[in-house]
Amino acid sequence: MTHPMCGANLRRGTKVVAFGDAILSGITVFVALLVLYTLFMSVKDPEVSAYAIGGVIIFVVLMVINVYLAFRLYRSAHERNLQRLKQYRETALIILTLSSILALLIRHAANNAGPIALYPLLWFYILCVISSVYRVYMYLVVKAFLEEFELV
Repeated sequence: MTHPMCGANLRRGTKVVAFGDAILSGITVFVALLVLYTLFMSVKDPEVSAYAIGGVIIFVVLMVINVYLAFRLYRSAHERNLQRLKQYRETALIILTLSSILALLIRHAANNAGPIALYPLLWFYILCVISSVYRVYMYLVVKAFLEEFELV
């Protein structure tokens, strides 16, 4: 496997990507709350928009959990706690999968809910794509850090 940090220290790199993920997840929570507010303001048929609103609420909860996991990853890398790093690796894949599926469901449900403001939803989609790519990169960094432990 190629080195995801271009030869830099993996422990420091894991801390940096954990901090970046906490910031990115916080921004994503903020934008998701803007989308939620926009969906509440544009409700014409409560039954149709309930799926979109419920999906955004679940997405916000997942991103808050992801912020917690990012801080936990930072602490695990700092302490070199192998067990927590393995738990993070498993949990990160679940969060990545669920958030990606929810983003697609929110897009579909929001389109069926009627006309809503374009900009919050556009920023939501852009951030979902960026954070998904970043989380895959984070996964590769954590995986390389764990492999470094196993070699020692």
